[in-house]
Amino acid sequence: MPTNPARPHLGRVVRAIVETAIADELGRDDLEGVPFVDETAEVMLRRLLGMQRYLAGGLIAMTLAFDASTRVSDGAVFHHLPLPRRRRALARVRGLQFGVANSFADFYGKLGGFTFWSHLEENHALDAVLGRTE
Repeated sequence: MPTNPARPHLGRVVRAIVETAIADELGRDDLEGVPFVDETAEVMLRRLLGMQRYLAGGLIAMTLAFDASTRVSDGAVFHHLPLPRRRRALARVRGLQFGVANSFADFYGKLGGFTFWSHLEENHALDAVLGRTE
């Protein structure tokens, strides 16, 4: 099966959005030492690419358009922005009173968050990430 040449770029964008959603979940501007970020991003990319074409096409287009949109507002594409600026950019989308934008943000925020927390729980890493000691 031939590989899609756009997949590496899409993967970088999805990873940046997922990383941002995880940072929001944790209330942090730094994810150094936080496990399962890569695994969560990979699951999200597989979910996106595994959708029915009519759903995936629209969500992929929105993902890539969102990445490009920050070039105007923030001076760089989304996946090149530092994490604190990505958090602000994603918060702007969440604040829009536009159903499609909210659905886009929900896809990454809710499904990404659920996937991340599931990885932590499955691997008994919740306490470490939350800073709790036994």
